Order: sequence, then C-alpha cells, then structure tokens
Amino acid sequence: MIFVSYNHKDANLVSAFVGRLASRVGRPSVFYDEWSIEPGDGIIDRMNWGLENTKYFVFLLSQNSLTSKMVALEWQNALLRSAKGLCRFIPVRLDQVQMPAVIAQQKYIDLYGKGIGYAVDQLVATISGAQRPENEAEYDNIVCDARRSEAGIELAFFALTYFEPICQFSILLRNEKSEFLVRGKNIPGWTYRELGHQQLDESTLYFVVCIGSMMGGLTPGSPFRVMVVPQKGASLKLDYVMHKRTEADYKTIPLRWVE
Repeated sequence: MIFVSYNHKDANLVSAFVGRLASRVGRPSVFYDEWSIEPGDGIIDRMNWGLENTKYFVFLLSQNSLTSKMVALEWQNALLRSAKGLCRFIPVRLDQVQMPAVIAQQKYIDLYGKGIGYAVDQLVATISGAQRPENEAEYDNIVCDARRSEAGIELAFFALTYFEPICQFSILLRNEKSEFLVRGKNIPGWTYRELGHQQLDESTLYFVVCIGSMMGGLTPGSPFRVMVVPQKGASLKLDYVMHKRTEADYKTIPLRWVE
C-alpha cells in the first residue's frame, strides 16, 4: 500500500497528483485520507493502521508540510520504519522548499521542477503491477490574468505551483489583424507569430497569435507578460488563451479577468 502524507494547504495540487496515481495503481492501493478515512472512523486509529501497513510512504514535501506537527509525526515515524526495512520512504518535492538534513540523503522526485506527469511516472516505476493511466485528474498549473485598461489588455501567464518547461501561448481574439498589436513587456528573446483566422466552432472566427519566450520555461513567481494594444479605436474581444504542451497539442487555460 502507498501512504500519502501531505498538508491540507496543498490540497488542490495533492488531489490532482493522487488522482493520477490512483488511476495507475488502483484506488485501494493508495491510503489517502480523503477516501481512506470514512465518517465514523477514528482518525488516529486509521492513520496508525495506514502507517503500519504501508509499503511505500510518499512524503509530499512543501513549506506547508514541513511546518505541520501532524505531518512531522507521520514522516518521522515512516523514516524510522524505513531504516528498519519495513517500508520505502519516497520524498516528492512540491515547491522550492529546502530538504531537511535528515532527508537530504534520500533521492527525491521533483514534481515542482518537472510536473505532475513526471512525478507520477517516477513513483509508479517503483511499484509493481502498475496500470496505464485512465481518466487522469486535471490540474491547471498555468493560468492567465487579464487586466483591461485604456492602454489595452495586459496578459500575465503564471505557473502556479511547479516549473513549466514550455513557455509558449496562443491568444484568440474576435478582431481583425489591423485592430490590435501585441507587445512583449521587458521580455528578452520573446517570440511572435500570426496564425491568422481560425474557426474553433461553427459560428466564431478568431484571429490567433502565438507568443512565447526563447529563454526557457515558466517558473512560479515569474510571470510571462504581454500587452495587447488596440489600433484605430477598436474594441478588443479576447475570448481564449491557450498553452502549448507539445508540438501538436495546445490546451485552453483559465483566463481570469482582474481589476
């Protein structure tokens, strides 16, 4: 059994990670408090049972989990059991947290640096009888904040939790090419390409612009910013933004309008 130890402040990311893991190894093989502890169960008794019966202890390391006394009891107990050969202790790094000295010698899985898919693949590689993924949980690591002003629309693309290696995006507007310009905001090596008019459904035609950075990926805390500037008094009609995941795959990402 796989015991997942985490702090509830990281619940959104953890839920996506555990959902993908369960789709690969089977939900009964994962001790995750959201489904392993039912109403009426004694929480401490169930946690103790999970810790005593786990073969793989997965410690989801973050600033939040390292400051939690309850999580500390779990991982310190598991580390002791690991030293006795009773389970395997597997750290998974969720953010830029510094590894505690007592764990530093352990090889960890870098979800923060390489993403959920990589982390799940690495974990599953240590577990026999894994299944191929089905109905994997989605997690929006990239979002775009849009701010409208007299100067136009400022777009800020954020990686919320972990590093994204591809910093390439598409902007879809219900405007003609002559009605807007796109400018990078202090971005060295930024790229710009026009795909022209594209029809995504039966009734709407969009002008699509591809933008990005040649300087590397997208790091949490360092957004990629551009400005869409109206021309000739045009009203900008921005409906969608997309993230390039592979050469042939673009995914729509959340567009959040902010004041």
